[in-house]
Amino acid sequence: MANEDKIMSLLETLVSEQQRTNERLDRLESDVSDVKARAINIEHEHGRRLRALLDGYSALYDIDQEIRSDVATIKSRQDKQEIILKYHSDIADDNS
Repeated sequence: MANEDKIMSLLETLVSEQQRTNERLDRLESDVSDVKARAINIEHEHGRRLRALLDGYSALYDIDQEIRSDVATIKSRQDKQEIILKYHSDIADDNS
């Protein structure tokens, strides 16, 4: 009987330890699910912010191109005006 008692005690200990292991495994599965949900949320938020950043960059790029075009137009007009002023200045010098 002593052996049967030892076996029963060992079985009870084994069952108890198995239950504790199952509880820990359940908590780990819950934690993993929570981490996955947080990672998905972070990826979603990161994607949203990245899209906003790229939209802002695109808008600034468009504005920069418009400004560059305007500056090129102004420089062209300035060059033409300098040529006209030089021409008139040369004529005025010749007449004096």
